[in-house]
Amino acid sequence: MTKLQKKGLVWDLSTRLFHWLLVVGITYCWISIELLENLQHHFWSGYLVFFLLVFRIFWGFVGTRYALFSNLIKQIAKLPISKNRTNKKDNNSSGENLGHSSQGSLSVLVLLLLLTVQVGTGLFNTDDYTFAPLSGLVNYETRIIIGKIHSFSFDALCFMVGLHILAIIYYRIARRKTLTKSMISGYKSSTHNDGFIRDSKSLVALITVIASALIVYGTINCCADSIPVGEFDF
Repeated sequence: MTKLQKKGLVWDLSTRLFHWLLVVGITYCWISIELLENLQHHFWSGYLVFFLLVFRIFWGFVGTRYALFSNLIKQIAKLPISKNRTNKKDNNSSGENLGHSSQGSLSVLVLLLLLTVQVGTGLFNTDDYTFAPLSGLVNYETRIIIGKIHSFSFDALCFMVGLHILAIIYYRIARRKTLTKSMISGYKSSTHNDGFIRDSKSLVALITVIASALIVYGTINCCADSIPVGEFDF
């Protein structure tokens, strides 16, 4: 007997806002450097990405079911399993796979790792005219090396974003699934009624937002007195 599909909440509001604000932040990070050539704007968009990253790391421990790192790791652990066995597990998993797929879970962790490198190096970056908040903690030669890592990690990040877009296109054409729709509405259809989340944990999300904002603010301002005025080679 065919089970009726029901629609339920899978992606909480915080996860959805994180996703789309990250798109805006990364896009403007690129625009501010490549088109506007304005490092100050680049810093501000970078601070947004920094805040989102800190929030997402916290949310990976205290968020809803499909945002948890434990769920992502659980899905990644299925990668070596054969296709037939994976399908069998999915059919009996009470909605375990309503979130990211195994490949999607892996890509999420890789993206977060690249974002960590990107943000971490960006906090020390400089063009010798405008200085990042932590640039005064390292010498000129170290900042040059950090800048190269920052540039390389952004290229790697763009590569992963490109793969993500290609995966979305593949699912839309080959599997007739629109992945972006659920990341906008938060809802998916499934026969596993117990696979849906009950709410977006709004109070926990608010506390996490405040904690993340305080961490970003503290990091940006903790070493303000050590920021160099300028370094020039004549």
